Amino acid sequence: MTEKKVKAASTKCSGCGDDMVFSPDDACLKCSSCNSLSQISFKRVYKKHLLIDDENVADSNKKFQQANRYIACPNCGAKVVLSGLTVSSECPYCKTSLVAIKSEEDGKLPDAIVPFKISKQKAEEIFRKRLTKNWLVPSEFKKNISAQAINAFYFPSFVFNAKCQSKYSGQAYERYRGSDGEYHTRYFPIFGRLKTYHNSVEVESSTQLIQPELELVKPYDLSQAVSYQSEFVAGYSLECYNQSVRDCYQQAQEIIKTDIRSQIIKSISADGVASLDINTTFIDPTFSYCVLPIYRIDYQHKDKKYSNFLNGQTGALGGKVPKSGWKLSLTIILPILFVLMPILLAVLL
Repeated sequence: MTEKKVKAASTKCSGCGDDMVFSPDDACLKCSSCNSLSQISFKRVYKKHLLIDDENVADSNKKFQQANRYIACPNCGAKVVLSGLTVSSECPYCKTSLVAIKSEEDGKLPDAIVPFKISKQKAEEIFRKRLTKNWLVPSEFKKNISAQAINAFYFPSFVFNAKCQSKYSGQAYERYRGSDGEYHTRYFPIFGRLKTYHNSVEVESSTQLIQPELELVKPYDLSQAVSYQSEFVAGYSLECYNQSVRDCYQQAQEIIKTDIRSQIIKSISADGVASLDINTTFIDPTFSYCVLPIYRIDYQHKDKKYSNFLNGQTGALGGKVPKSGWKLSLTIILPILFVLMPILLAVLL
């Protein structure tokens, strides 16, 4: 295993010299000691044309993942090891926020970043409020909701845009009552063309969450994405992508194809679709490598561990939560009683 030293980028307060971190409430750098603010310039993001020829980048990223790298803290000089795909950390001795300066082996530098808009304190408030309002959550847990660990980090994603032209053909059907009083099924052919535009299709490339977990907290407002600058990640964790552009684009294509299929089915006037073949051409796809803000909230109830994710921009919360057994039973029993009660009353009366 190789070891490589990388330079650290950090921002010091011009007033007191302490470490500055990004403040979601102020949308700028804020000194952790004297609360001084330092503005960050927000630059426009440009999409790049998608050329699926990134083997060299993928190979260099494998080197990045396999190497043990370290940052010499500019504040106290401590040697802070960055393992795996991590590109930012915090000095364990003086708590200085550290961001590795990109080298040739780091793969692609992010094109864009959606800065945190929700502070850690606000994220914890949202988490408690949502669980308190959830009727199925056990009452005893609501009395003492505790987020034992809440971690803020930026996760890597590739965001794709594409124009699509689709040809489709198949069979649809409709049900009708014949002269004999019975229901019959009539099949008829369907075919056509559909032009669509798919904007900001997000595919995660993280080791910290998977695509279904991202779907729980989407969407992000990518119109607020700005050109990546290390100041935005000061005080937060950040990792480099762990999948190639090609792999993520293949996932994006499947997401887009599913959306196109849904649009076509909705446009057909029928009782149902028996078969549907779609041939889709992707025209001039573009992409950007964007890092997105998220909170991971870990907690425990009755020896069972839970993890929720909270969108660091919008506050959308997703994930499994503790549920009361008797409350779940009521949600099943009450609808049954509602249906059976008129019958029981009719019998008894």
